[in-house]
This record gives sequence, C-alpha cells and structure tokens, in this order.
Amino acid sequence: MLPEDSLWKEIKIGNHKAREQIIEDNLALVQEIAKAIAQKLPQHIEIEELEGLGFLGLLDAVDKFEPERGVPFEAYGRQRIKGAILDGLRKEDWLSSTARRKVKRIAEVYDLLERELMRPATDEEVALELNISLQEFRKTIQEINKELVPLEAPVAADGEGNTQTFIDIIPAKEDIGVTLEKKHIQELLVEAIDKLPEKERVVIALYYYEGLNLTEIGEVLELSTSRISQLHAKAILRLRGRLGRRKDELF
Repeated sequence: MLPEDSLWKEIKIGNHKAREQIIEDNLALVQEIAKAIAQKLPQHIEIEELEGLGFLGLLDAVDKFEPERGVPFEAYGRQRIKGAILDGLRKEDWLSSTARRKVKRIAEVYDLLERELMRPATDEEVALELNISLQEFRKTIQEINKELVPLEAPVAADGEGNTQTFIDIIPAKEDIGVTLEKKHIQELLVEAIDKLPEKERVVIALYYYEGLNLTEIGEVLELSTSRISQLHAKAILRLRGRLGRRKDELF
C-alpha cells in the first residue's frame, strides 16, 4: 500500500486505484460524522441516509483536494463531508404542512405579544392569544418539536418558502472573515437570542455554540430531556417570530 503522499501524486495523474484507496481509507470518517449529526436529529431520519450524503461529500473532497496547500486531507474532508450532509438536510422539507402552519401562527403570536409586553410572553399569554387552553398549547409545542430538525431549525422564512436556519447564520467561534452582509445577519440573530428567557437562551447557547446534545444540556440544567426539548422548540418559535418580521434584512 502506497503512503498517502504518493497516493495523491498518483491521483493527479489519473490513477483510479489510488483514488479508490483514498476513498476507502476515509469511509470511517463519513460514518463518524454521520453518527455525530444523527444524534441531534429526529429518529425518523436514518443514519444510512446521512452516510449517503456524506459519501458524496467525500467524493467531492477527494476530487477537489489540493495537497500542495499543506492542509491535511482529514481536516479538509471532514469539512466537505459535514457540509454535504447539512446541505442535503437543508434541501429536504422535514415539517409537515400542518406543523408548518402551527409554527407560523405561534411565531407570529410570540412576536406580537412580546412587542406589546416588552418582555418574553408566557405560555399562558400565548395560549390566551391563540384562544386555546394552556394544556393544548403545550401539547402543540410537543407535536411541533417532534418534527423540528434542531440543526436546521428555521428562524426566518420569506414569502417564497425560502428559509434561514441556524446553520446558515449562526456565528461560528472561528468565523473571523465573514462578509459585512453576513455579519449584519449574525448580529440580528445574536440580538434576538439575547432577548430570550434565560433558560431558553442557555439551551440555544449550549446546543448550537457548545455542541452539547439535549440530554447533556438537561444534565447541566438539571432538567429532563423532554423539558429541554420544549425549551428549544419555544426558543426557535420566538426567534422565528422576531426575525421573521425582519426577513427583508435576512434574504
């Protein structure tokens, strides 16, 4: 078996066996990344589907990798594989039409009430505005949350059905070269997150910035995974309401 450096030289001159060897050597990386992402998605999304998307990312990485740049292939491949999986998820419509209508309505009510009250609206206040019981409201939140894909949670949508998600606009810790346009969008998101109730704000920070899963967040906050899941869903609905009103600045 040739060392990796020699394999890349062979690939550059069209050696298909060398290309196949690199792909085979990195299949475990696809499985690792798919498994990590699957842990943050609803159970109905099969890991085999994520691995298929990741494999396409691996092929793309092999074809576009430039070893002369001095970046290890694993680091480059990891980025391309993860990006391919998330792009694939982004193109799917995980919310049913019923859930989508409920998301839109509740998000609008959150925004309406919180602008009037100048503070986060309570469950009781939202239920009253929706003209439903508190129990029915909380049941609705649970139903929505079952379909909500956390990594792709939509925080804004335009009139044509296009969405902005956390993956699109959340500021990464290492993101120092963003365009002015993206920087403005990220500032809008940070401003909206700052106005969330404390526990919802902490859930968002730990989940999207620190990479903890819902169970781990529950251990940190000493709450059940179910409770953390509900806090996450309500945070997304508040953010969608607040940012949806400013969608012209997001698209």
